Amino acid sequence: MGAREQLPSDRDGTGRLAIARSLARTAPQWPPHVGVGGRSVHSTRTDVPDRTARGVLDRVARWLGPPGDPAARGRAEAFPYREVVERYRHHGRTYADPALVEALREVHARLPAPRTLPERLLADWLPSTFDQDDGDYDSYVNMPVLERLADEYPGSDADTVHDAELVALLSDLLIVEGEALAADPGAQPQRIRTHATLQALARAAELAPLAAGAVGVALDSRGGRRIGRDDTALAGWARLRGQGVLDRVPAPVRRTVESAMLPTTPLHDEIMFIRSVQIFEIVYRQMFRCLERAVAALMDGDPVAAAGELDDAGRRVAATPVLFRVLTTMSRPAFAHIRAHTDGRSAVQSRAYRQVERLSAVRPPAATDDRTAPVVITGPTLQEAFDARLADLGPDAMRPVAEAMLRLDRGWRAMKRTHWGITRKIIGSVPGTGGTAGADYLKGTAEIPLFPGLRDAARERAAG
Repeated sequence: MGAREQLPSDRDGTGRLAIARSLARTAPQWPPHVGVGGRSVHSTRTDVPDRTARGVLDRVARWLGPPGDPAARGRAEAFPYREVVERYRHHGRTYADPALVEALREVHARLPAPRTLPERLLADWLPSTFDQDDGDYDSYVNMPVLERLADEYPGSDADTVHDAELVALLSDLLIVEGEALAADPGAQPQRIRTHATLQALARAAELAPLAAGAVGVALDSRGGRRIGRDDTALAGWARLRGQGVLDRVPAPVRRTVESAMLPTTPLHDEIMFIRSVQIFEIVYRQMFRCLERAVAALMDGDPVAAAGELDDAGRRVAATPVLFRVLTTMSRPAFAHIRAHTDGRSAVQSRAYRQVERLSAVRPPAATDDRTAPVVITGPTLQEAFDARLADLGPDAMRPVAEAMLRLDRGWRAMKRTHWGITRKIIGSVPGTGGTAGADYLKGTAEIPLFPGLRDAARERAAG
């Protein structure tokens, strides 16, 4: 029996393909235009090789080989990622070909225990191709894959990989926005978003300070040329700038970022939304690593090193307004479409965000849902480590740490206030996807400090 016949096929009307077909979803009538509020350029393309489902299925089948013959399976790094991603980006994950979805589920089920990095990346990536009914926030934005690549590197190298990923994500988004503007010059919402994305990439050195060395290109050009209102020139410059940076990103990072885009719809806005969420997740992950090192430095009696780590975290979060400016270009109707396809996947499930807050200070459990994995912090929080060293070293030695903590606290709460404002603008007062009260929930959490004990001590000193 040939490899092609081992996957669901049209001749087996009673098998899994029939079940998959019964679950197939009918796509709505998407907006006719391209760009903000409409479809992605990618979903309208007709020049992509192997666009048909059968072509992609054949490639997957050839890679997998027949059951019982592991030697016939292709190398993990040779898996046809690009063809699958092309197909998913064309239709949206929710409306992907049922036979392809079932084939990818079978590939995952037949994978042996991964031993190499490419095998681990494939094992982490595949669940996002068939998780539409039971996935979570992480699988929606493919964070396991982005985290896996960085975690394979020791110590500071992992930080460099994450920063390179952030720059690659921004560069890829800029190319996408430039392509959309080129397809529909004169569309003001798309012009505004392209400008905002260009400015975000110009601030990448603040969001990802380690990336310049890894990418080998200046990241602080402040947007490059003065384009004015010439949309054709702006679109060309955006694509040129984005591709110029992306080409300098290390190939493993570039390939991983390319594979980590599996939108649930063919909407242009969802591309921006997923990339933005991925970027924020990397910012949170890097902040958490800074906090871990700051705690370790305090436990070693080194307040200077601890203050340096906290300032690194503070600079990263202070640069996030440029990302929010990109997010604010999404309209309420566009986000409503995305929310309808991502029920049960909420930012309250973000592990890295919760790690930042849990490592900062002891606090009551935050609102979660049944898809949210608990975050467990072993050892002291930063607040506890600070209090212990304050008693040992005295206030003069610990003043730089206290000031860095306050700066980080201000930046974190400012970011949460901005998030609340954008959420109120885009979704209004409707409930959040994670079972929270939506914007009202964010408003209630925006003023909760990272380090309540530090503020209590400051108030006591002022009162005394």
